[in-house]
Amino acid sequence: MHLLPHWARQRIKDSKVRELSLRIAPPHDGLAHFDYGPAVRTGTRIRWEALEDFIDFCEADEELHEILETANLDRSGFKDLYMYLASLGLNQWMDDHFITLSTLAYPESLVYALQARRLRIEPAEVRTNLLRYWTKVAAQGRDPDAARVIPRRRPLAQFHARH
Repeated sequence: MHLLPHWARQRIKDSKVRELSLRIAPPHDGLAHFDYGPAVRTGTRIRWEALEDFIDFCEADEELHEILETANLDRSGFKDLYMYLASLGLNQWMDDHFITLSTLAYPESLVYALQARRLRIEPAEVRTNLLRYWTKVAAQGRDPDAARVIPRRRPLAQFHARH
């Protein structure tokens, strides 16, 4: 049982996602995308540690934890999903959201990203759908899980059972 109302929990979550996003990919630094190899460039270790904190945060979120568990996605798989989204050109800021990380931090967009990758949906379609989704979130200042512009294919549990 939650002691705080949904809107308060959502504000806390939004704030934490933004804080971690700023640590991982500060706007206008030209290093929005970074390697997972040894920390040889200045700032890479800080970003790596922030990404680890971000994964810890996502794993601790009840809704996300359930999705990650259902999809059988471990930390390595989570990082691979991050790299997949980054490869689509989604490492960019839109309003208060760094799209790649925000996609992973909210249930609806996370489920879509998992389905898109496993179903091998055309990368351009995935990119377009996620950019449209985050554009709508930014324009309306809404809860990301209420934006409802991502096409629904089928529930994750059904999807996972078939693969």
